[in-house]
Amino acid sequence: MTPTIDWSHLAGSLGMPVLALVALAILWDSLRKYRANKQVPDGPEDEPYRIWSRAHDLELRATDIPARLRDASADFYEGWSDRRGTGWAANRSMAEACAADQPPPGTLVAVLANALQVKGAEPDEFAVTLLIDQSGSMKGAPIAATAAAIAAVSTALSQLGIRHEILGFSTAGWRGGFAFRDWRKNGMPARPGRLCALLHVVWKAMDEPEWTAESQRAFVHPDVLRENVDGEALEWAAARLTQVPAGRRLLVILSDGAPVDDATIMHNGPCYLVRHLRRTIATAETAGEVELAAIGIGYRVSDYYGKSREAGLESIAATTTALLADLI
Repeated sequence: MTPTIDWSHLAGSLGMPVLALVALAILWDSLRKYRANKQVPDGPEDEPYRIWSRAHDLELRATDIPARLRDASADFYEGWSDRRGTGWAANRSMAEACAADQPPPGTLVAVLANALQVKGAEPDEFAVTLLIDQSGSMKGAPIAATAAAIAAVSTALSQLGIRHEILGFSTAGWRGGFAFRDWRKNGMPARPGRLCALLHVVWKAMDEPEWTAESQRAFVHPDVLRENVDGEALEWAAARLTQVPAGRRLLVILSDGAPVDDATIMHNGPCYLVRHLRRTIATAETAGEVELAAIGIGYRVSDYYGKSREAGLESIAATTTALLADLI
């Protein structure tokens, strides 16, 4: 029950001037809370994409997980994390079970090898990036199935000598994390732009020969799974890929939904992140330095990407391999 304030008692003990200050403070706090939780409409279609702060963004290696996550946001201290590790243990067990259901490595190798032969291409012509949406909706079975599937695809690529890296993207904390808190402390200016702290993770770098077991275990840690700012993740992955000397650069994103960060869309409009993703895709396709494609995990990504396929949890590895074969 909300406590009541005995204004007559306060007036007698503090006096009217002090009482007025108390009332103003309460009103100001109420207005701040109202503004912090009020959905604003979308701006014009050509509204520039802005970023409130990069100060709390993180780019981590697999070996940083989970140690760096505890202080990446206030989630641990507010009870929004897997403190006891039970969720992580469950995800690892599910991923191990999913691994047994993947297509035999030889099957995936054969699909890719046939594509290379038919098109007269050599493995060393290619550099491949697999970019994984690690948002909260991937919790449980989806992240476990994705981990097992990507491990199978990575093994096939390694056996053929095709260079590749595995990247993941999320946010460093729920509800905008420390970036959102900074915005509130600084007067909450209107239409601030991206209002969360990003988390980008390099699970396997291009120059690493294989995706290690340690990294695969870290991949399914539940505290990685927060929200997803796809446009900036795509920019990050494409920038890394363009630094790799290769005749063909293939970037495949695996996603289970549209870009979402509640803090950002609440204060910039519902379509803010979707618009930026579309612009990022258009820019990358126009530049032509990377070839984009996408796998929708139970989700239709054809609304965004010209080359795409949809996969169920049981078919991620086979569908991703088939898409790569088409791209080759």
